[in-house]
Amino acid sequence: LKGMFLAIPKNHIWCKTGTLNGIFCLSGYLQTRKGRILTFSILQNSFTEAITTARKTAESLLMKFYQDD
Repeated sequence: LKGMFLAIPKNHIWCKTGTLNGIFCLSGYLQTRKGRILTFSILQNSFTEAITTARKTAESLLMKFYQDD
């Protein structure tokens, strides 16, 4: 998770990653700007791009949830 979620305060996201060849998973909890706690689990399967692309996609989605609550 190093280098991810830099725009979200550290005490607002708790998560764990998992990776295998062609698979990226990210699960955890996100506290939105308004204080709501969301539970999430993202599984990206059979992707052919670099792992950084999968991470950026997940980060972008969670950033939207963080901001739009």
